[in-house]
Amino acid sequence: MADSSHLLDLTVATPMGVKIKTRAESVQVPGVEGELGILPDHLPLLSALKPGVMRYIEKGKDFMVAVDRGYVEVGPDRVRLLTEGFANSTQVEVAVVEKELAQAEEQLKNFPSLCEGAEYDELKRAAAWARARLAIATS
Repeated sequence: MADSSHLLDLTVATPMGVKIKTRAESVQVPGVEGELGILPDHLPLLSALKPGVMRYIEKGKDFMVAVDRGYVEVGPDRVRLLTEGFANSTQVEVAVVEKELAQAEEQLKNFPSLCEGAEYDELKRAAAWARARLAIATS
């Protein structure tokens, strides 16, 4: 376990309120340009997030949660994540999310025009958000 002076203050907030407020040894988030691994004394960083799985280690134990699109702000001793959606494994109804994923994938497959634009991007986000929730529920 890490020395308490070398921990990150981790806060995850959504429009519905704070979902996580803890001290973590490390944090991994799904950045739009790839996974970001964050340890204490990290250089300051601001990044957009894509829907995916956030992992963090608290008191030597690994945790996984699903986060939707948003932003992460990193400093030497903190990680602040603002996201549109949040779920832990106990909040995921697998059958419901599988149906959401199938519906989004079907709409993507039958998209009527060029694979671009706001509507297409929203379908891709919905599919990625469903996959993230399924990943934490089935791991």
